[in-house]
Amino acid sequence: MCEGDNRTRRLSYKGELGGEKETPKLNASHIVESSLGSKTVGDIYKFVNEKYTLLFTINIFTILDYLEQYSTLPNRNPESASGEGKQQFELMKKISGMPSTN
Repeated sequence: MCEGDNRTRRLSYKGELGGEKETPKLNASHIVESSLGSKTVGDIYKFVNEKYTLLFTINIFTILDYLEQYSTLPNRNPESASGEGKQQFELMKKISGMPSTN
């Protein structure tokens, strides 16, 4: 991380730096004030490992291929899909790296 008041900082995602300096050793029960309210360091670690990292590890080219193939299909609510429609939504989740609901 950069030092000084005017430096830009950001989280690194899991695996970005080959395990070096990615997760500082902090007490997981310590409380941190954030724009989302009080969070424990453990909550932040969980978010980084499960959600933040996913944002950077999605295979964008596979998603673009999927969109090219399926972009002409009508838009539907994934929550109410069944049968083949549900299978297509599950495929999209799988391709994008999102957890499946199965």
